Amino acid sequence: MSDSAAPSLRIPSRRGRRAVEAALALVLLGLLLAAPFYVGTEFALRIATLCCLFGTMSLGWNLLGGYANQISLGHAVFFAVGAYTTGLLEIDFQVTPWLGIPAGMALAVLVGIGIGIPTFRLAGHYFALGTLALLQIGDILFTYYRQFTGGTLGLTLPIRGYRPEMFSFKYPIWYFYIAAGMMVGALLASRLVLRSGLGYRLRAIKENPLAAQLAGIDLLRTKLTALAVSAAVVAAGGGFYMQFIQFIDPDSAFSFQTSINMALFAIIGGVNSWWGPALGAMLLVPLSEYTSLQLTGRLAPLGPLAYGLLLIVVILLRPRGLAEWLLRLWERLWQSPT
Repeated sequence: MSDSAAPSLRIPSRRGRRAVEAALALVLLGLLLAAPFYVGTEFALRIATLCCLFGTMSLGWNLLGGYANQISLGHAVFFAVGAYTTGLLEIDFQVTPWLGIPAGMALAVLVGIGIGIPTFRLAGHYFALGTLALLQIGDILFTYYRQFTGGTLGLTLPIRGYRPEMFSFKYPIWYFYIAAGMMVGALLASRLVLRSGLGYRLRAIKENPLAAQLAGIDLLRTKLTALAVSAAVVAAGGGFYMQFIQFIDPDSAFSFQTSINMALFAIIGGVNSWWGPALGAMLLVPLSEYTSLQLTGRLAPLGPLAYGLLLIVVILLRPRGLAEWLLRLWERLWQSPT
């Protein structure tokens, strides 16, 4: 066979890969944003809202856990800070949640810096265990100081009627689009960080912390910056959750499951992708809700079992995440004979 007859493969450029990556993210985001037009019930719209909420928080977690490989199991602390700050400001001082949510984000940044200075001295699984301990400490403190937090009774927002200025809407679709807007903001932040100098420093730390330090990267400052942005994004999700559910207590605020879900959605979607965590949430949140709804009574234990088995299969078959798999699939389809 002559050289001219032999098929040649075109290797996609980095710019082309980024363009397709953005196109895939926009298609998936478009499908989600159009959800109100094809879902038939308020329950389905609620699930779509939760997809956006957990997608936002998973994207926030990934800024630290994915980009820098600092696996945090205590990110629910920032979720709790955002939820309680918003709720307490509204209940005690009648502050609108439109201001309460940014206040919660600012407080979460301060808490994150205070937490990060000692915990970043730990490495590997010791860091993960250190952040896990924060959940227990937060749960104990917020349960004990019940005169401020409501203790085990939690906080319940007052009945406000339909007042948009107080984040109370007549139609659930408004909550959905606010959550979707938050996720779009988190996606933009994720992409900006990934392509910025901070993103390059985080990836250098992920690959080899010692080499990064020898290259002149300030490890503590870089990690604290990533943690601050991550904490703000997760706290915004907590503030929205408080307004959406209108109740919070220490058990739900400092839930280990919440922290695990943030990490899990990012791992399944792809920690090396700026949009992978959102993809993971869009797929796994409906699956979790569906199994919980369909498998009840004596079959209830089968729901978490089936969910867990599916996660194991996905992790074994696609260890780099579903976002990377979609990109690789495109590359195989894109390559063609000249």
